[in-house]
Amino acid sequence: MGCNYYFHKNVCEHCGRAEEIIHIGKSSCGWCFTLHVGDEFDNIPHSLEEWKKLLNSPNSRIKNEYGKEIPYDELMSIILDRKGNKEFDFSREEDIDLQKNHAIRGPNNLWRHSPEICFGNGGKLPYDLIQGEFS
Repeated sequence: MGCNYYFHKNVCEHCGRAEEIIHIGKSSCGWCFTLHVGDEFDNIPHSLEEWKKLLNSPNSRIKNEYGKEIPYDELMSIILDRKGNKEFDFSREEDIDLQKNHAIRGPNNLWRHSPEICFGNGGKLPYDLIQGEFS
């Protein structure tokens, strides 16, 4: 199960409509946070530091895929304070399947995307950087 997060840019104080909505990333149970980053051809931030600056823009909102507004500090905790709830057990079928799908061990008992999929893997950080569309 996962939850996507979105940045609502320049939200109208009267009607609540955003000028633009940008996908921030996805939180999935047992996985490092998947942070959506851009390339040189789009307007999506290229790092968590760039995201932090954008997320603190005036008249902006952070919402999850269900429309619930998420405070900045809560989103940072979702991204950075991640821990898996079980030890890896490579004899367990679900863990073997994850390995077959190029998942690798991450920090804090979390799975992470392999370097073939992930742009600028966060190393010991509890988030991965992924370019392109995903949900």
